[in-house]
Amino acid sequence: MFTQCGVIRANTLEEFLTLATGLSAQPLPAGRNVGILTNSGGPGVLCADSCAAGGLTVQELSKQTQSTLASILSPTAALRNPVDVIGFATEEQHAKAVETVLISDEVDALIVVHVSVRAKDNDPVAAGIISHLPAS
Repeated sequence: MFTQCGVIRANTLEEFLTLATGLSAQPLPAGRNVGILTNSGGPGVLCADSCAAGGLTVQELSKQTQSTLASILSPTAALRNPVDVIGFATEEQHAKAVETVLISDEVDALIVVHVSVRAKDNDPVAAGIISHLPAS
């Protein structure tokens, strides 16, 4: 499923950093505003720092978008950007969070950083994320 949707999976931190280095040489999206959705705060912050270093903007999401996210996610989720859905967010929460950020028209690109919490959750979470990506 990952390959069919163009997802690149990193199994280790070293692979993640190698991918980040390789992807940093790719063309920038049409605009500079990037949304980041993660289930782990640390990698989300590292991603935001990398985006900023590359000249991209990781701006705070609007109060309306944050309010919608708050109605979907756990009270412990971070809503500003990066959005941290927390480690045990469900497939549905991932899907609705992706949809909310993408339809907000506040970002030109969305980066999803998923850190495996339980292996059995990976495929359902991937399905939730993929279900709201634009068709290519």
